[in-house]
Formats: sequence, structure tokens, C-alpha cells
Amino acid sequence: MWGKLLVLFVLLSLLGTSVYFFYQNLPGELEQLEIETSSTTQQENPIQARNSETPMFYPNLRFNHNDISYFIESSCSSNRAERMEEAFSILEEKVRIISFYPDISRGADIMIGCSKDYLEKEENVFIAGEGGPTKIINTTLYNIIVTGKISLFKKVSCDFPLVEIHELLHVFGFDHSDNEKSIMYNYSSCDQQITDDIVSNLILLYSVEPLADLYISDINSTKKGRYLDFSIEIRNRGLINADNSQLIVKVGEQEIDTFDFGVIDFGGGKSLSVKNLRLPSRDTKEITFLLKTMNKKELDYQNNEIKLKVV
Repeated sequence: MWGKLLVLFVLLSLLGTSVYFFYQNLPGELEQLEIETSSTTQQENPIQARNSETPMFYPNLRFNHNDISYFIESSCSSNRAERMEEAFSILEEKVRIISFYPDISRGADIMIGCSKDYLEKEENVFIAGEGGPTKIINTTLYNIIVTGKISLFKKVSCDFPLVEIHELLHVFGFDHSDNEKSIMYNYSSCDQQITDDIVSNLILLYSVEPLADLYISDINSTKKGRYLDFSIEIRNRGLINADNSQLIVKVGEQEIDTFDFGVIDFGGGKSLSVKNLRLPSRDTKEITFLLKTMNKKELDYQNNEIKLKVV
């Protein structure tokens, strides 16, 4: 009698252990869904660089590099071209940390033409007056100028290239000023100058090293025994692309798996869904999601890691 009960108890124990083993270890194969690229989103109220008497079209508006190319169309006379090049030299000397160079291609950062209909040929152009940025990407931290355009067709009476600098500063994102002595005042006068606030704002914006900045914008997870399903979105709010980006999933110091995201464009993002990622134990309570990139530095490493509590 007691022997039969003992055998029955052992069999039940073995059955329970087997069920527990299957529950712990065999819910299904790891399934990684295709990584999807998300388009750039326009976010409101990015960080404001500095208050200024010369307003900007958008906060933190800048090119994502300090050496900026330009192309002057053949429609410009030699005198117009020389005045525009003088404007580049003056602004370069004032700010010092930005520079300009001619580009023989039509892929330059700033395009300059001298016909009245030069700007009218563009579609969806954001331009104030006869100059301005023609494409802007909002990364939420910065508004990045991709291209700009200037049209010089009005007669000028000043020896100083006032109109050329005025339109160039529009390309850099400066709007009109209420200060009549400012070169950004709505009506031109030959005694107007580049005001100190314009120079200081450009120095402030372009002193930031152009770097990427990855962060986890959204994450959801479900734990089944010792297996994890999760979906995650990674975005780049920095100034340049993040190369060879990876997501590392860890429990403590143990790396569970690595997922390659490749290049994540500035202002863009990628999403990933994973099913049945095997954890070290059913009792795992915390999982770390860590972003890495081949870029040597980022604007902020503090937002590259999330520790997720799971039950």
C-alpha cells in the first residue's frame, strides 16, 4: 500500500517537473519581425537655443555641418557674384566657426540665382523675402537646414553687400528684426549692421559638435514564463546619421541577444518587434535595452539605456 503511494507520488512529481520544464522552455521559436523605418515626424516646441531680438523661423535652426557649400548660377553677373562672395566672407569673419566654399555642382547647401522667377520654380519652398531655407528636418532637438536658396534681382545702392547678407541670414533661419539699425530690419538702409545677437546665436548653435543622438522613443513588452515578446522604436534626434546602430538586450551583465538596425537617419527612426526571446530564467525581473552605434560620440549617452521591470 505505502509502496504504491510512493510510486504514485514519484510519478506525479516527474509529471509536474516535465510540465514545468515545457512551460519554462518550449513556447515557440524566436521570431524577429522585419525592422521598419519610420518617417521623420514634426514635433512641436523643440528646445530653444536663446532668446534674441532677431527672431528665428524655428528654434535651434542650423545646418548640421559648419563648412557650408554654395553654388552661384550663371544668371548672376560678375558684380552680383562678387558681392555674394563678399557676404560669405564677412559672415565667416564675424562668426569664425562657420565657413563657406564654392561647389561646382547643383547639390550645394545654398543655391544663389539672380532672376526674378528663380524662387518661383521651387515647390513647397519655405522662404522669407528672397532668401531662406528650402528644406528643414525637425529632429525634435534641432531643426536642421538641409538646403537654402537666395534670389538676387533687386537693384542695390550700398557699397556694402547688405542685401546679400540679409538674404544669407534668412537662409540661416533669421526672420526680420524690429531694430531699424539691424541688417535684418524689413527695410534696407546702408548704415545697418550685423547685430551682436545674430553673431552670438550663430556661435551658440554652431559650437555644438555635429553628432547623432539615439534614444528609445517607445517600448512595450510581454513576458511568458522565461520568454519575452517586445516591440521597440528607436529614433535619432541628433544632427547627423547614426551608423551601424545596434540594440543589445541584457539581463544583469549577461547579453541575451543583439539586433542590428544599420543606419538611422537624423530625424528618423526604426521599429522592431520580437517574439519568444529566451531569458535566463522564468524569475527574471528586470531587462536592460541598450543602444550602441559605431559613431565615436553622441550628443547624449544618458538616453541610450532603458531598464524594464517585468513580471
